[in-house]
Amino acid sequence: MFTPVANNGGRFVGLDDGNWYYTLGWLAFPVNGQFVFYNDGGQTGTNTMVLHIPAKKLSISFACNRQDIDRMPYVKRLYEIVTDQPWDIPVYTKDKVDEAVYKGISNTFNYGSLHFDRTNESRSTPSAERFRFLRIT
Repeated sequence: MFTPVANNGGRFVGLDDGNWYYTLGWLAFPVNGQFVFYNDGGQTGTNTMVLHIPAKKLSISFACNRQDIDRMPYVKRLYEIVTDQPWDIPVYTKDKVDEAVYKGISNTFNYGSLHFDRTNESRSTPSAERFRFLRIT
């Protein structure tokens, strides 16, 4: 139920340029290298959201009797209070290249952690890691 849709190669099929993944009624995305499963809804005059983080054995539910409210600031803050960890760490750069490098490093961490969480395996082999390190230096 909480496994994202994957192609034949095992790579997750994402929405919004790979930032969100669909899993049988839930949307999944990474926070601090962990899967977060998300569903929201409501009816006229109400607003609801449920987050489930299996790695932390944590679920957060939000319900409000106002339809026009942004739920995420409240849910993020509740997550931070309960887990004593930041939801995200905003990084500001002056340079567009630095911004792209940061986003690449952040995505590598998040999606590598998601892969490990799902499979208990690294995305690469130790010999491939040595090869990458040798090429960089």
